[in-house]
Amino acid sequence: VCFMFSTILTSMAFVGERHDGTLDRVFAAGTRPTEVLFGHLAAFTVILLGQVSVVIGIATLGFDIPINGSVFLLFAICLLLGWAAMCLGLVVSSKAKSEFQAMQLNMPMMFPVLLLSGILWPVQALPNWLQPISWVLPSTWTAEACRSIMIRGWGLESHSVIMAVIANTIFAVLMLLIASRTLRVKS
Repeated sequence: VCFMFSTILTSMAFVGERHDGTLDRVFAAGTRPTEVLFGHLAAFTVILLGQVSVVIGIATLGFDIPINGSVFLLFAICLLLGWAAMCLGLVVSSKAKSEFQAMQLNMPMMFPVLLLSGILWPVQALPNWLQPISWVLPSTWTAEACRSIMIRGWGLESHSVIMAVIANTIFAVLMLLIASRTLRVKS
């Protein structure tokens, strides 16, 4: 949920700003592309904090899933996934020319992420040729880390938790670099 909504919200808002001319005015004022991207990440972090809180609240209160590990670590892992998704949304928005096109670009990415991330069924149950693709996705590592923290009570000593941090960080930085490069070319 955090991945999907963060990607869609970020890409739609950014495309809207470009379409309205707000982005052109910001660049005319001398703002660098990286400053614009970090500004968007900071602004949408407020919404992401609410999303993560609601998701964890629904998991614990609605589905009665215990949190045997650190609530702070669980929150941080989910927040990191949201930031990675926002960076992907910035890449999508840098390629899309309209909000409709941004949605068209988002949808083919969302369904494979949902199906391959190990949320609906274990990654080990996927066909052998799909498993490596699944483990490349930051959402797969995050799902495994959330299970490890909530159910098993594991912390940063767990391989899956550390890999979630690494996978999300690498994905976010890579997407942010691509978005920054694309914005620099267009501006």
